[in-house]
Amino acid sequence: MLEKVVISKFFTQQLIISMQGQDNIVGFRCNFDLVNFNAQLLRHHKIYFPITLQSSVIKRQAEFFAGRYAAKQILDTLGYQDFVVAIGENRGPVWPDTLVGSITHHGNVAICALGKKKDIRALGIDIEPIIKPETQKDIGTIILNEREKLLIKSTTLSYGRAFTISFSAKESLFKALHPFVHRYFGFEAAEIISLCPQKNTFALRLCENLSEEFVKGFVISGFFQETELEVFTQISF
Repeated sequence: MLEKVVISKFFTQQLIISMQGQDNIVGFRCNFDLVNFNAQLLRHHKIYFPITLQSSVIKRQAEFFAGRYAAKQILDTLGYQDFVVAIGENRGPVWPDTLVGSITHHGNVAICALGKKKDIRALGIDIEPIIKPETQKDIGTIILNEREKLLIKSTTLSYGRAFTISFSAKESLFKALHPFVHRYFGFEAAEIISLCPQKNTFALRLCENLSEEFVKGFVISGFFQETELEVFTQISF
């Protein structure tokens, strides 16, 4: 997975990463140190800094910068050196017309993935820390229905990991489908119907009609990766 490592004061690690099952998607991950963030970094790296974020807390500014910085590294390699990633509907990034992409971040990590529309139609990625048991209890009925709870209990994964993967998978699904459906939909709009630790795959089935194409019963598959502290999910087609 590791192809390049660069160290700086704000960025503690930068990696070009591969996306599971998709050789035509480029990923870039950066780990950062919030203590070393300065808003001048956005100007230095020629990254658009919207007025709506200039009064936000430092953590939000740092996450935004790291995500857009990751995007810029990929855009530069694809020949879009001067492209400005603006904020579109649902606060999502606006990509060049020929590309499809997604950004995710949590804690001190930001990841961007981009692919060409001639190769893929949709892309959604998400990274999450392992959700704590007390949080699982608080949000469990919002994230999973009873069928899903039974399914993830039947896997060889711990319940906490399976729960986090399911949560993250639905976040990735939203990012992948939003450009097509152009509206918000909740966790109940899709259910986990498969979760395979041996192949690091999952599948979701839509529980409601989201558009003329993405209707109730439509099945979408994805991949996940996990470490001791986090999970990463990816949906692309």
